[in-house]
Amino acid sequence: MPKIFILLLVTGLFIKPKNSLPDSSRAKTVRETVWPKLQAEFKSKGLNPKSPIYIRLFKDLYLLEVWVKKGSKYQLFKPYTICTYSAA
Repeated sequence: MPKIFILLLVTGLFIKPKNSLPDSSRAKTVRETVWPKLQAEFKSKGLNPKSPIYIRLFKDLYLLEVWVKKGSKYQLFKPYTICTYSAA
């Protein structure tokens, strides 16, 4: 059993993690147009765009909330209204 653990550990050291996500022209457009606006919103609320986020979804209220970690607590960043979702 320890030999398997050591083998997995050593193998994990040599596997290079994937550094990038699949990309597209649409994703590039979003990064160039939407991301600067979001960063400005973060800054105006005193939040760090690289902080962890927490997403709450209320299906019955058609509401999605994005919370951002600030210090040891999470602060509501922005609520989004959901227009529709699948019943599946």
